Amino acid sequence: MTKLNRRHILKIAALFATTSAVGLRTIQTQAADSPADAAKQFDSLSPEEKKQVLERYQKLKALSPEQREKLRSLSAHIRAMPPERRQAFRLGLKRWRQLPPAQQQQIKNKWRRFQSLTPEQQARLRTRFERWRQLTPAQRDRLRRAIRRRRQG
Repeated sequence: MTKLNRRHILKIAALFATTSAVGLRTIQTQAADSPADAAKQFDSLSPEEKKQVLERYQKLKALSPEQREKLRSLSAHIRAMPPERRQAFRLGLKRWRQLPPAQQQQIKNKWRRFQSLTPEQQARLRTRFERWRQLTPAQRDRLRRAIRRRRQG
């Protein structure tokens, strides 16, 4: 593998690392001023990290140009976030990946339904959700029980 290819792979790994919770240690490709610097960074990775970088590189190569551009845009957006927001994003992504596929699908379906609502309906739902979040756990339990009773008859 040439030094230029290593730099290219490092940039791709950094792109995926910003959108992934796999746990690659931070790779600062922006600091790599030359292919030699990038090669040093790549060489400093553990064998497992190198394997993950190469696997991600293969996945990236399989994407369409539009998908790659969308990923670049998302990565730039994530890198522009304040550190605490970026950390919260990564934690959320980690939690998402730990969900069973059926639960992920259920959430995706609910999101699609939400997106199909009118802006007014979305605003009402957001208001209700915010009120829900402000309830204490005991209040939420009482409300859940009341809703169940109402549905049962």
